[in-house]
Amino acid sequence: MINPTTVIAKMAEVVRIQKNSCVRLRHKNAQCRECITHCPAGAIQVGTAGENITIEWSKCIGCGICCTVCKTGVYTLKEFSDRLFLEKCRQAVVHDKGLEIRCKQAGGGTQCSGIEVPCLGIIDPAHLIGMVVYGASSLHLWHAECGRCNARHGDSCVSKSVGTTESLLRIFNPAKKVMITTGTHPAPFTREEKAARESGQKPEKMVSRRELFKYFKLQALFSAAETVDIFPEEQQKPERGGIGYTNFLPERRELLIAFLKRLGNPPGGVQDSSECALIAELEIESNECDGCGMCYHFCPTHALREYNDSDDARGKAAGREIRFKSSHCVKCDLCLVACYRKAICYTESFDRERFIEEREKILKKIE
Repeated sequence: MINPTTVIAKMAEVVRIQKNSCVRLRHKNAQCRECITHCPAGAIQVGTAGENITIEWSKCIGCGICCTVCKTGVYTLKEFSDRLFLEKCRQAVVHDKGLEIRCKQAGGGTQCSGIEVPCLGIIDPAHLIGMVVYGASSLHLWHAECGRCNARHGDSCVSKSVGTTESLLRIFNPAKKVMITTGTHPAPFTREEKAARESGQKPEKMVSRRELFKYFKLQALFSAAETVDIFPEEQQKPERGGIGYTNFLPERRELLIAFLKRLGNPPGGVQDSSECALIAELEIESNECDGCGMCYHFCPTHALREYNDSDDARGKAAGREIRFKSSHCVKCDLCLVACYRKAICYTESFDRERFIEEREKILKKIE
């Protein structure tokens, strides 16, 4: 028999929770508090290893900030589809190289050009890189007076996303120029269009034949087949229940990798990734590492893994390696926490080609 109380309670749950990916629940020493700190309603409580995540749904305002600040993809906003949002962005680039994303509290309504989101805090660097790939040369993020809003961290969160996006562009394609602005006002290019419409004049910025053909080329590039590649089919998610050490790559990470591959990357080159919040290289101090495997055992995204070369007659591995895939590393720090010998650390040198090709590197060979 259906319990009406349970049904109503489920309807109030606007966020999906994938607790297997939470670093705090995977390791007792993990100190991550990003979702707790940034939740404007104070609705999230996260336990320690083996415990649970609880959201007080009567407080939750559905802003989606938790979805953005969590690097390992624990949270997903049910009413916000990355797929649909990015498709709207792609279509908007048809009309102008400038793209405006606005918070629903910012005003403007349906008469104003641009795309509306529940809160700008939901905007992720993967979204912004995607907009650049689609052809936007300028992006404006229009927020309301966040200090007076229930989702008061929206402006600070989107500013971090912008900073990370700029770091990614510097690392993966310094030649790619895009202007990203934020503010409590509409974008300059939308104001010009509105004034032109009110005066009965055509906007100065029209789509030329060359731009139109370029758009058709973009359309071909991001055809249905290509879109399937950018938006991978639902991967096998860990079953809900007790905490297990299943590896799961967040969908937004999949999107980021796919878009960075299409950014028009210049060949070769080792970059400095120390200032970027989403990418990293790791190294292991061989003299300190005893091969215990805690680093790859606790890794939530399978960026670290054990590789067995072959088995000998006694059933023991003849050769073991600890391998690292930078494209899957979200810089959650859990490997650093799990290593009791402190043998693993980040390094500034970042191999761009290996990231794009999703290749692994050997961190340590264990005899």
